[in-house]
Amino acid sequence: MKLKFDFILGKKINLIFLLLISFLIKSFIAYYIVNLQKCNKLREIEGIIAVKEGDTNSYIEPIENLITKGEYYFTYKAKFFEEKLYASRLPHYGLIFGFFRLFFSHTASCNLLVLLQILLEATSVLLISLLCFEILGSYIFFWISWFLLNLNLSSVFWSIAILPESLSISFLTFVVYFTYKYEKTKENKFLMYSSIFLSILVCLKPYFLPIYLYYPISFLLQKEKITIRKFTYKSFLLVLPLIVLLAPWIIRNYYVLNKFIFLQQDMLAGYKFTKTHIAMGNFVKSWGGDNVYWEVTSPSHYFLYDDDYSRKYQFPSYAFCSAYNADTLANLRKEVLKFYAKNQYDEQLDNYLASKFNFFTESFKSENFFHYQFIARLLTLKGFLLHSGSYFLPINKNLPCYKSYQFLLKVMQSAIYYLFLVVGSIGLITMFLKKEYYFSPLVLILLSYVIFFFAFYLRTYEWRYIWTVFPLLCVGLLFMLNSLVNLQIKIKK
Repeated sequence: MKLKFDFILGKKINLIFLLLISFLIKSFIAYYIVNLQKCNKLREIEGIIAVKEGDTNSYIEPIENLITKGEYYFTYKAKFFEEKLYASRLPHYGLIFGFFRLFFSHTASCNLLVLLQILLEATSVLLISLLCFEILGSYIFFWISWFLLNLNLSSVFWSIAILPESLSISFLTFVVYFTYKYEKTKENKFLMYSSIFLSILVCLKPYFLPIYLYYPISFLLQKEKITIRKFTYKSFLLVLPLIVLLAPWIIRNYYVLNKFIFLQQDMLAGYKFTKTHIAMGNFVKSWGGDNVYWEVTSPSHYFLYDDDYSRKYQFPSYAFCSAYNADTLANLRKEVLKFYAKNQYDEQLDNYLASKFNFFTESFKSENFFHYQFIARLLTLKGFLLHSGSYFLPINKNLPCYKSYQFLLKVMQSAIYYLFLVVGSIGLITMFLKKEYYFSPLVLILLSYVIFFFAFYLRTYEWRYIWTVFPLLCVGLLFMLNSLVNLQIKIKK
């Protein structure tokens, strides 16, 4: 039985109505999560619905300083370090906050930014649902995807945060949707839309810059032969928005800092860490451990903190080699904790501790080269992808505001995560191989790129990076559902 899709979506006002419904659903969820965090005292809440995270100040403080002091900079503060950073982050995310800040208070501007993020998230839900409908050609898939994506709380978690994560998820969706439209119709207006959204995405998350390579390659691989003139024109359309967005920033950096900085000053956004911290992270990564030090169950946390979690931590057997054992590492931890307990920076001690970590890393690498190069990366991949999928929800039996019904939310989000990740990934791969339905391989490339870049190249467990691509896995999930339905019909016949 077919739904009367034209009746529901035939007019523009009905699309706007659905957008409004998604916005209201997401806003209600956002308000609920914020109040859970406030009740459990887990985050600093700015106003009603905005949440400050660890990196928030690096994005909005420069704009605040520009408005109030006339100078664009961010003051980085950490143990032993305090420094003014003039090109820490690209300014584009902060400029959105800055627009609101021209008319409203700091707190109101943060909350308006969050509402904008929720609105764009709701728009991305609508576009993915339309994408599923256009690819699979059945109205029911629009509604299934729309329903599932509105129940996805992970995107809402990032929408309430004063960070570019939420906008990155939304703009990546816009890129994929209009790339699909371009490859289907070959109309340059859709390529232009894609390039505009891709340029914004790169300004929010510079590590997406290599995705630009997909387009000229796709121009050359298309069935119809392309002339040099057309190739040049399309390439110009592709890069023009990025040039427009980056040119003022590059000129400003040269004027202020007397050097060319195209994106940000370095991969760490100017954040300063001791040599001990960096060497410790490399040591942990060498055997496949978690280098995200704020995760209380990680070996990085073990070395840097003295709490119940770190005192209970035990290294896996594969982490050792002849140069050190558990007792050796425990003694090194004591030295590291003494170093960080000092009021003044001790460069000599920092060099000494870093050299010990570096020696252990090289020792492990020389004795376990295959593990270092391959097994450790696979362990990182496992940690990067295989987690609860609902860790972001402030729901735990040990928290003061826990209610028994909240456990169902955790289970639902874990189910959605693995349904999207496993079935959705299989669906994308199957679509690419079988080519029964036309769909750009861009989503599969994006998923592969994010996994390779963070899990294999950077060797990090940091889970937040997978969420950017996550909602788009819905397309692969619904393809598999459609395949299952078609298989059942064939069996009945």
